Amino acid sequence: MDSPLIGRAFSLTLGEQGRYRLGLEGEALGEGRVGEDSTFLDGQVSLRVAEVLAPPGAEFTLIQRSRLAAINDLRSRFSVSQQGSDSGLLDLALTDADPRRAVRTLDAISEIYLTQNIQRQSAEAEQSLEFLEGQEPEIRAQLRSAEEALNAYRTERDSVDISLETKSILERLVNLEAQINELEFTEAEVSRRFSPSHPTYSALLEKKQRLIDERERLNQRIENLPETQQQVLRRTRDVELNQEIYLQLRNKIQEMKIAKASTVGNVRILDEAMVQPNPVEPKKPLIVVLATLLGGMFSVGLVLVRGLLRRGVESPEQVEEAGLPVYASVPLSDEPGKTHEKPRYDGPRGALPVGANVVI
Repeated sequence: MDSPLIGRAFSLTLGEQGRYRLGLEGEALGEGRVGEDSTFLDGQVSLRVAEVLAPPGAEFTLIQRSRLAAINDLRSRFSVSQQGSDSGLLDLALTDADPRRAVRTLDAISEIYLTQNIQRQSAEAEQSLEFLEGQEPEIRAQLRSAEEALNAYRTERDSVDISLETKSILERLVNLEAQINELEFTEAEVSRRFSPSHPTYSALLEKKQRLIDERERLNQRIENLPETQQQVLRRTRDVELNQEIYLQLRNKIQEMKIAKASTVGNVRILDEAMVQPNPVEPKKPLIVVLATLLGGMFSVGLVLVRGLLRRGVESPEQVEEAGLPVYASVPLSDEPGKTHEKPRYDGPRGALPVGANVVI
């Protein structure tokens, strides 16, 4: 749908035999068929109705909102809360006028979160696998070069062998080199998740440094050996070390492939979405109480305002202060109703004005 039409209300009316009519603000745009793609307004609107469970004549309102508007609307009705302190359990809630739509939406959000978690775990394994596979050609080339150098030296020196002491040093040195290289592989993975100050990273660096110090001590012992033994030892060490590294690398690659294929993530969906038995909105008892309180407050305020706006003379002193003459004061009767229900004067009505004039 083109941008100018986003947010406008279209009417869809079902017809016979799976057909429907589409309209916009009372204007008919055309007809389409359920299960088929249809276009309207010269291709500005594309519509596909996959399935409809309603009788002919049923009318629906279709509104396409922008992505941002849909996101903001969902965020305003969606909430996430943690169950307890540091429990790791999240409670998802969604408010919607349609209970079935709320259930479908919540289940979809949960499934998407679970899928993204698995993909994130798989992406970490994929990155490690790419790094290891990138190192394999280089290690294989180093192994081939070390083997060629050893064979060439032995051919030159007429197949020189090493002594038992040199062999013992060689085995220990190769073992140290293998451990150091394994720690370097581990460091490459850890460095993508932790900083050097992290306890896991710092412990790995300390262990690596201890092995390096021990390797330096062995190298000093090698310096005291005869030159021929030193050359044979170094070349043999390079061959065995590269063989060990290459085997470790191949094993790591296989482990990463298995880890990538068997990634399950660290998130579990404990319960499916359920609808509350009673509507959460509107809260009718609260509305009645608030309406009563507000109505009472409004009534009292209205009476007070009317009293302030329609104030009359309340005492003779106010009349005298205004400069008007006061001839007499008539006290307010405590029983004014009785003067209307049972007047005290039973004489002729014509004498009342005379009596009033005499009193004044």
